[in-house]
Amino acid sequence: MHVAFVSQYAPTDVRAFSGAPYFMARALRDRLSRLSFIAPLPIGAPVRGRVSKLRHRLRGEGYLRAHTWEGVRPMADRIQSQLDTLKPDAILAPSTLPLASLETDLPTAFWADATFESNLLFYPEFTGLPMSNVAEAHAVEKAAIQRTTVAAFATEHGARSAEGYYGVSDGSVHVVPYGANLDGVPSADQVLDAAAARPHGTCQLLYVGGGWVRKGGDVALRVAEELTAGGIPTTLTVVGPPPPVDPHPLLRIEGFLRKDNPTDRTRLGALFSQSHFLCMPVRAEDFGCVFAEAAAFALPS
Repeated sequence: MHVAFVSQYAPTDVRAFSGAPYFMARALRDRLSRLSFIAPLPIGAPVRGRVSKLRHRLRGEGYLRAHTWEGVRPMADRIQSQLDTLKPDAILAPSTLPLASLETDLPTAFWADATFESNLLFYPEFTGLPMSNVAEAHAVEKAAIQRTTVAAFATEHGARSAEGYYGVSDGSVHVVPYGANLDGVPSADQVLDAAAARPHGTCQLLYVGGGWVRKGGDVALRVAEELTAGGIPTTLTVVGPPPPVDPHPLLRIEGFLRKDNPTDRTRLGALFSQSHFLCMPVRAEDFGCVFAEAAAFALPS
């Protein structure tokens, strides 16, 4: 089977979208007779989009260009321009947006973590939007979900939103969780050996990701402080961008670890193996690939 993988993210970029498009594309490449890429896709007219964003910002408003017809039509145009040459059997996208404006008789599918509606009240970048942007984003999302052949969501709440809010009732909506975006997942024996070797003198908490406030980094640091004050010496290791806090004696800053760098990948695996808990008390998270990654190392969240 020949599938065209269409994405606004480059499938070679392991950092994009928690690595989901990268690992999704790689898994498909191993299982399909042929996989073609139409990516990265353009999001609207760059100059006009920047002007629109600036205009809204001057009004004290947010603006999501990718969730407008102006944003998605260039994606569809790019896909359409290559379909006749590639001649795939089906089209797959790691989000709804590339399919919102696409006109094709080919079977289409997307595999996303949530809908625009289910994110609207929770993600910071989705707040403060003008009503016109919200209404247009709902229309774009509805078009993508209703016209696709298979709508796969990594979360139950995404699937419920597609069926309840966007009115999809034809059986095309499915729940297909993401897996761990990792190379070299350890064996059961390796996991048990690593768990048995975890040190007992200090409780080692691990935080992996950006978005310090949204992902509860401030709460995780308070957990470390409370445990330490209660007689359990605790550290919080942070993987990702430096947190927006003053230097703290309980914080261990690792910085960003690239999964496509062998040294960084080994270090990340060691942190998963040696820590006692993944501590990410998120305020908003659609799926959270890091929880699946921690589970691959038998690290409780």
